[in-house]
Amino acid sequence: MTVNEESILGFANELADAASEVTLKYFRSVFHIENKEDQSPVTQADRDVEELLRGMIKKKYPSHGIIGEEYGAENEKAEYVWTLDPIDGTISFINGVPLFTTLIGVIKQGNPYLGIIDQPFIKDRWYGLDKRTAHNNNFVRTRPCKDVSLAHLYTTAYEIFDKLEAISFSNLSDKVRSSRIGGADCYHYGMLASGWIDIVCEKLSVYEYSSIVPIIEGAGGVVTDWKGEMINGNDYKTIIAVGDPGVHRQVLDLLS
Repeated sequence: MTVNEESILGFANELADAASEVTLKYFRSVFHIENKEDQSPVTQADRDVEELLRGMIKKKYPSHGIIGEEYGAENEKAEYVWTLDPIDGTISFINGVPLFTTLIGVIKQGNPYLGIIDQPFIKDRWYGLDKRTAHNNNFVRTRPCKDVSLAHLYTTAYEIFDKLEAISFSNLSDKVRSSRIGGADCYHYGMLASGWIDIVCEKLSVYEYSSIVPIIEGAGGVVTDWKGEMINGNDYKTIIAVGDPGVHRQVLDLLS
């Protein structure tokens, strides 16, 4: 099934608009919080958003697949598969920090194709599609960085890395101009796409990286795993996103 690019982008923005109405209703209010099996928190807002978006997708594109953080995968072998992270940064959301995001992605024939990062409280929205990326409907580019020693590096939390990964990350962190553990989750990737920072190093699941890859690549950056391989498939990835492709090799050498 061929899908018009502008049509699918318009619908993705409709999904983000619908999600924002739900998240803002709950944000900085009293709501129920549970722990999932992996002890990560989940709220009623997470579930309400994903249920709403799944229903909208099934109505608009019944042949498409869906992979969501809260309710899993269905028809994931379809040509087009939507990925949903209703609230990325649930801890930020719970604590009233306006750096959580809603992530909406589309995988086409197994590869990341379209992505949206939406922060509804401060009204920041990035989309990436067909090698172009916009922030609040203005096209953006990553910034040049002549050497890794001049780069500004961000990650969400040091504890996401295992022992060996932490050693590799520390080696990179020691060589850059500044390294920050920001707690901003996938908001960092919008910052990178807009040219505000230079490197983001994290672990991401399919419903996270599938939305991020089109945004970073569309802005002129590079996203790979720590071996330099392109990201596809549905497994959990340790990834590196670099704004200037010229320093990507330096980053990989430090991580290795």
